Amino acid sequence: MSRCRRRDAASCERRPAAPHRDRQSLRRGVFHNSQRLDDGTWTWRYDSFRKRDGFDNLWDDVPRITMPTTLVRGAKSFFVNDEDAETFAKGAPGFQRTHVVADAGHSVQGDQPAALVEILRGVLNIQPDI
Repeated sequence: MSRCRRRDAASCERRPAAPHRDRQSLRRGVFHNSQRLDDGTWTWRYDSFRKRDGFDNLWDDVPRITMPTTLVRGAKSFFVNDEDAETFAKGAPGFQRTHVVADAGHSVQGDQPAALVEILRGVLNIQPDI
């Protein structure tokens, strides 16, 4: 949502990032994660992080990630692609593995929550309650 005149318009814009979420779920996410600007337009609540360095230097921090790290990404994400995952894997000393979740866009937790839970249980070595 670079900037939208209407908050509802943003839920349509988010559809490609979360292809398996219904309209009501997308709308709830947009309302939770957006804010109204002084000029009356809407923007993402977290865009303020980009005002400093943006994400330009984000890759510079990857070599400092020494703790065990697992990357979970949606197969249909257009934010994190195979090349990004490979670059991260090669650059992070603590990298363990990448899980690619089928039928998920960028929002794995929204598109395939059960699959994410299973991945996390495996990574954290947690047995499911029976």
